[in-house]
Amino acid sequence: MNAILRFFFPQMLGRASYFIRLILANLATAILYFGIEDAEHKEEAGFLVGVLLLAMILLTIYAAIYIILPRIREIGLSGWTLILAFIPVVAGFFGMSLLFVSGSRLGKFGSFESESTEVPEDDGPADQDSAALE
Repeated sequence: MNAILRFFFPQMLGRASYFIRLILANLATAILYFGIEDAEHKEEAGFLVGVLLLAMILLTIYAAIYIILPRIREIGLSGWTLILAFIPVVAGFFGMSLLFVSGSRLGKFGSFESESTEVPEDDGPADQDSAALE
């Protein structure tokens, strides 16, 4: 169950995972969009259009929070840079830059599971440094 949650709600994403998830989200958004376009031509389709529009909005929010934001974290940028994804012209260039910039694989949100989780050894109290300077 934990692996499924980490797949759908990752904290950090590499370049390949980001690319695949972004393509899938864009395909799903396109399918919803064409479903809305098709439903608008039918009579009494108001409810269906509303449901498809809500699904499209929720997919966009999911993509922002669980696809773009983890990639931003993996690169080491602030989460506030997510705002750039909502500016129409800038969003395309920003998404492409997230695809081509290599990440640190270790950010302030933790590390990937493949890396060791050893705790660094303590050198002792900080007073030793000040005593050595005197």
